Parts: sequence; structure tokens; C-alpha cells
Amino acid sequence: MTLKGKAWDKFSIWIRRKAKGVCFTCGAKNRWQDCDAGHFRHDRLDFDTRNVHCQCKKCNRFLHGNLGNYALRLAEEIGLEGVNQLNRDADKDVGTYHSPEDYKLLYELYKE
Repeated sequence: MTLKGKAWDKFSIWIRRKAKGVCFTCGAKNRWQDCDAGHFRHDRLDFDTRNVHCQCKKCNRFLHGNLGNYALRLAEEIGLEGVNQLNRDADKDVGTYHSPEDYKLLYELYKE
């Protein structure tokens, strides 16, 4: 597994455990182990906590992120300006990680 993959594994677990298995987009309650860490923007910001939330497999995989509900919930959580800023950051490549050192730091930050 790559360093990015190891970091993502720990971050994903942290996101899902923090939400206690409650889907961000539909509110379904599951075991955190049965959920995904779903993205609002898939192009960048993989490790941005504004962009990644716990989602049930139905919303994340079968409804392709359930983006309509995702956008509404994000607006409730961080406000419309927060959603706009998230989109601007994704378009600017802000917050992306590229070096092995970055991924090592993320791994250490989110491991149990």
C-alpha cells in the first residue's frame, strides 16, 4: 500500500468513527465499519475535513455521493460561503498533499 493509501485508511477510519456511522447525506445509522468516507469534491482536498464525511454505501456508491443532499447538508454545516470557499479551494489546488512527508504526517495525525 502506498503512503497516500495508508494515510487515507487512517483518515477514513477517523471520519467514520467520529460520525458514529451516521450517514451525512441521508442520516441512516450503520456500524462505522460498514460506511464509507465520501467526498463532496472528488478532484482535490482528499484530506480536508470540510470535504469528507461519513456516508452509507447506498449514498456514496450507488447514488454517486448523493451530491444534492451532500450540498444541502454542507450548507447547513459550514454555510453557503463555506461551500463556495471549499469549491474555490478545490479549484486552486489548496490543501492537496503531494510529498511522502505530507502523507507520513497525515498518517501519524489520524492513526489511533
